[in-house]
Amino acid sequence: MSTSEVNLRNPISITTDPRFKPVLIDDLETKVLKEDERGKMYILRNPKNSKYVKMHESVLNILKCFDGKNSIEDISQTMKAAKVPLDAHEFVTLLAEEGFIKNINPPEKKERGGIFSFEIKLFTLTGRHMGFLKKVFFFVRCEIFRIFYAIFLAVGFSLFIYNFSSIFLTVVGLMSPEGSLFPLFISMAIFYLVEFAHEFAHAVSHYHYGGKSSEIGIEFHFFIPFFYTSTSDATWMETRKQIVIFIAGPMTSLFFAESFTLFFIFEPTLRYIWAAQSLFWHISALITLNPIIKTDGYFIVQALTKFPNLLEHGSDALVKAFRVLIGKISLEEFKEHLSQYSAYEKKVLKIYVPLFPIATTILVFLTVFMGLQFGIIKVLNMTPQILAGTAQGVKPYVIWIFYVFSISFSFIGIIGTLMNVIRGRVSDKQDKVIPHGET
Repeated sequence: MSTSEVNLRNPISITTDPRFKPVLIDDLETKVLKEDERGKMYILRNPKNSKYVKMHESVLNILKCFDGKNSIEDISQTMKAAKVPLDAHEFVTLLAEEGFIKNINPPEKKERGGIFSFEIKLFTLTGRHMGFLKKVFFFVRCEIFRIFYAIFLAVGFSLFIYNFSSIFLTVVGLMSPEGSLFPLFISMAIFYLVEFAHEFAHAVSHYHYGGKSSEIGIEFHFFIPFFYTSTSDATWMETRKQIVIFIAGPMTSLFFAESFTLFFIFEPTLRYIWAAQSLFWHISALITLNPIIKTDGYFIVQALTKFPNLLEHGSDALVKAFRVLIGKISLEEFKEHLSQYSAYEKKVLKIYVPLFPIATTILVFLTVFMGLQFGIIKVLNMTPQILAGTAQGVKPYVIWIFYVFSISFSFIGIIGTLMNVIRGRVSDKQDKVIPHGET
């Protein structure tokens, strides 16, 4: 059965047919990821959809059999002769799902979000847009600008720390159920402008270093909109370029954070707005640089360690360690699980895994502390008045809805995470990694 006879609507079932003779797409890209005691590890990339898999050099040699002349059964025999402990059907299916097999349309998979998430594409940045932006922001590449930028951030952050008490108390007043809604609405509008700039910085950096045109859109999480951008080609770039791409967003956020701090100090007319933006974007930078959340900080760590899907591997190790403690699996099973990693990868996991409880504790503390300071208890105590419609003004209703909405979905997330830990299901995304002796 050749690839021309494939039913394009059902590639997975076709790849389980031992007569099927797969052919790799023509323009695959390959590069060495790293080399350790197991040998060389390669990344195989599909440039059309920017999907990639990691595989051991012994598995890479098997791809020579994907020439349309060898059936899956033939490939299976070759893998056995080469002592590659992989199931040929699963191997071919994985490649087909990621678009690596010619004449097979991979199934559409939603990579972002979940049941309460969806996205809307706004526009795509092209070469024409980038050419214009390079002319406008030519000064960004100057060494003098970088020095000035570093000094500006240092001075602004120092002033933020010095005036933190005043800034924080001002934001507490903004979140009070009393007063006008105007500063709160203006703060939300400015938030989305800055967030767009944050994502735009990622997109421009991505394109500057050779990435394809970047898509920018709006993604809804639990019906709350956020901007997003695609930087799928970054994985294929050298480490330094990846770091610049992923740090561009937080550095942009910090620029605005320090600017709002200066506005708060020297322009008191809109002090509620400036205080809210200054506090939020400093906290936002802290969160986005957090290495256990799949945002900028995580991708920077992943690039530095050359450890693809580090979050999934770290989460999996943490869950299995927890399951050892509660007696769900044995210590020997846990050690067997760790045996798939190189000595270097084990060292990375020993450092990375403890960050989960540490970073989570810090984030929970900040959330609870700020919620209490912002008067969340006072607002929730107003529930009978809110439901009866007797509260004075519109602001109490807006603040109450915001808190109830946030608390409800936070509990949903916590319960879902705990259920996954108990069941041992860390992520429904399977790691597309094929090293020697591992699927």
